[in-house]
Amino acid sequence: MIKANWLYSLRFQIVALLTLALLPLGAVAIYQTSLVEEQAAKSEKLALLGVTTRTASVQELTLRRAADMMRFLSESSDQLIRDPAQCRETLAQFVETRPTYGFIGIVPLSGPVGCSSAAQGLSATDQSSLQTLVNGTAPGLVLSARNPVDERDGFLLTAPYPSGDDPAGHIVLFMPHDQLPQISTGSSLGNIDLLTFDANGEIALSRTGAAFDPAELPQDRALETLDRSERHSFVATNTNGAPRIYTVAPIAGSSATVLGIWRVENGLSQKLGVLVQPAVFPVLMWLASMGVALLSIYTLVLRHLSRLRRDMDAFSRNRSVAATDARPSMPHEIQALNDNFTDLSGEIMHEEAKLENSLREKNVLIKEVHHRVKNNLQLIASIMNMQIRSASQAETKAVLSRVQDRVLSLATIHRDLYQSQHGGRVDAANLVSEIVQKSLELGVADPTSSEYDIAIGPVFLFPDQAVPLSLLAAEAMTNAMKHLGPADGERPALLVRLAQERDQCSLRIENVIGTQSPTESTGLGSELMNAFALQLGGQMQAAQTGGRYVFEVTFKVEDFHPDTPDF
Repeated sequence: MIKANWLYSLRFQIVALLTLALLPLGAVAIYQTSLVEEQAAKSEKLALLGVTTRTASVQELTLRRAADMMRFLSESSDQLIRDPAQCRETLAQFVETRPTYGFIGIVPLSGPVGCSSAAQGLSATDQSSLQTLVNGTAPGLVLSARNPVDERDGFLLTAPYPSGDDPAGHIVLFMPHDQLPQISTGSSLGNIDLLTFDANGEIALSRTGAAFDPAELPQDRALETLDRSERHSFVATNTNGAPRIYTVAPIAGSSATVLGIWRVENGLSQKLGVLVQPAVFPVLMWLASMGVALLSIYTLVLRHLSRLRRDMDAFSRNRSVAATDARPSMPHEIQALNDNFTDLSGEIMHEEAKLENSLREKNVLIKEVHHRVKNNLQLIASIMNMQIRSASQAETKAVLSRVQDRVLSLATIHRDLYQSQHGGRVDAANLVSEIVQKSLELGVADPTSSEYDIAIGPVFLFPDQAVPLSLLAAEAMTNAMKHLGPADGERPALLVRLAQERDQCSLRIENVIGTQSPTESTGLGSELMNAFALQLGGQMQAAQTGGRYVFEVTFKVEDFHPDTPDF
């Protein structure tokens, strides 16, 4: 089975195409989510600014109410000053019924405090400090002052009261910071503090009180440099470098301003959240789509194709055909493909059975032909043997014997073709071995008197080369046995080699030439060997070196090439 590249798999291509199809939707979703995130951030800043504005509004309303009460006292100041006891009782009742006020006093321009809400008289030091605060003639506001009675911190308001057309003194009103109305910011908004500061940047009031951390102020902006003309918000880092949201809301009618400090979760997790959150929905949508697509592809296509592939593999390995019953869950298109494969596999098996029968019949006929040829050649050899026995001349017997050997060599080849199991090829090693063995049996009376070195390797040839090679070996062995004999000081020796290396085959026969070897020759053997070597398409070399005769032929092993039909 071929191992396919995963890039070309159906699963990967479906995922890639669906990803491309969903990419615009994902981009739109991310863009819309980013817009929502941006709008949410703006809404968050507006909400924080709203809390700060409400705080400023509450403080503004408190100051306005205090100013209205001071105007009322200013109009009644002449009457109150005439009766100090009644004045003290009236002012004390004001303070007692209004916890927002900690102290009320009437301070003439020239003299000590004439009347106040204090139950006891003020000391000379208190008288001096109050006189210092009211040196001007216009209404005033001190955001951070000390209560002359109990030393608490708070707002101190001053307003002149007239005597005729000229100012006669000031009404002094003190409001403790801890009695001012508080605005709930809610724990979910991340409020750190709400500060009230004046035009000089002096912090008068902190929501956290003594727990206020000056490091929470903006790092690159001083309070007195902030824009107090309108309410706004900005993002900056505090003195420690942590990101913060700052909201600014001026208190109308005064120089005071409220500053809100809010925590911003803008660390690495927040940054990752900003990037990841818009992509969560598109990713979930992509995962769901991929899951549905892959499940559909597997259920409707892949599992049926996998089964069909297994059936094909089984058919290619052992020609087994699976059951052909229809499956209700299989789509009609794949069912049609499965039916076509079943029909095709049945036809292939039927045709292969017919081919096997035909091939078996042809093999039987071919073997029968080779068997009959072998029998006929053996019959010819037997007839020639009868002629040899009846011949009276030695030369006639020798010629008939040579012809008989050649006929028997042909019979041996056809016998091997009849018994061959190698697709019409014969093992030339068996042919040459039989020829060498028969030649030694007929030509050597005493085998122990000679030396033999025979090494014949397996060489499979088609009959076109096997026949001329066996006849060439028979002629060469006949020639060798004719001249084989003892030389001066040397025993008779015969060397036979048949070997194949890749597509090159070589036959080598070497023998010692005896001193009593016959010298007469008709030359027919040499002509036959040349003819057989030419049929092999090889090169033949024959030479006598010293007391040895060497014969060698080298040829290329060829495939079977049928003859061109002659019509």
